[in-house]
Amino acid sequence: FRPEVDLPEGVGPLAEKELASLLGHRRPVPFEAGEGRYPMRLVEEGPMGTAIALEDPFRSRIWVRQGRLHVIERHLAEGSFRIHLEAWKQVGEKLLPHRFLLVHRDARGRLLKVERFRDEYAAFGGLWLPVEREVVVEGEGLEALVLRLENVEVAA
Repeated sequence: FRPEVDLPEGVGPLAEKELASLLGHRRPVPFEAGEGRYPMRLVEEGPMGTAIALEDPFRSRIWVRQGRLHVIERHLAEGSFRIHLEAWKQVGEKLLPHRFLLVHRDARGRLLKVERFRDEYAAFGGLWLPVEREVVVEGEGLEALVLRLENVEVAA
């Protein structure tokens, strides 16, 4: 799976990376083939919702609040990240992430950067595809990116 864009040199790879992430995280995967393949246990209940620990390679924790994913935490060798799902958008019969934060920490737990995302969707031949992504990153400085898709072609 590799989306391709037709953009000037230097901009294309960044757009392809964001598009691959955006589409890859929204592809339909049966629960049993995704997180459902790992043992899970209830850890706690609190203001962030019900925390569920997965026995996966990333020592993931997922918080569910009001029947929806609220926070996802994953651990890597170099650190960890948390995704805070702030708002959802009803598109057709689907509920897709609209606004979320991605908080990165190093192995010692120190804050490295915070990314804020906003995604918009449109229907293409029965599929709901992302048509715009806005990313604001605060870390070493402040950066912003807006990716808009036009003239979209879905190849079989």
